Amino acid sequence: MIKKIKASLHEKLIFIFLIVLAIFALSFTIIVKNKCLFVKNFDPQKIDFEKPNNIVILNTECGNVIIELYPRVSPNGVERFKKLINLNLYDNVAFHRVIKDKLVQGGDIEFGKKNQIDYGKIGTGKSGFGTIKSEIDVEFNKNRTILSYLILNVEML
Repeated sequence: MIKKIKASLHEKLIFIFLIVLAIFALSFTIIVKNKCLFVKNFDPQKIDFEKPNNIVILNTECGNVIIELYPRVSPNGVERFKKLINLNLYDNVAFHRVIKDKLVQGGDIEFGKKNQIDYGKIGTGKSGFGTIKSEIDVEFNKNRTILSYLILNVEML
């Protein structure tokens, strides 16, 4: 007859830990493989914008980023941004700085192209159209920014 061996408390705890670890690993694998799992995609055609000429739609793999421009606050910055968009210079440019709930920065058209990113220089590139003189003549106010309305329904991990 086969003799039963009782597991010790430590063996039971290790077994439970391994099961929890396996569940976590499986869940993480599913989430990582589907990077757009938590993204809510808005169709910009179904949104009624107050000033549609000042709306820019950034198409990403996971959905659309809707950006509202404020030409009254920064006319030169908005004009330059629209010019670079119309020249398709932002196509395939990577985001090089993301700070959750604060900032999404991209647009380095010199060193930030996705197929030839230069990690040592990204964020320092120039557009080739010169530098825009500062349009902020008073102390910085976070509510008065060029691109202050950003809907980016992506959960940053």
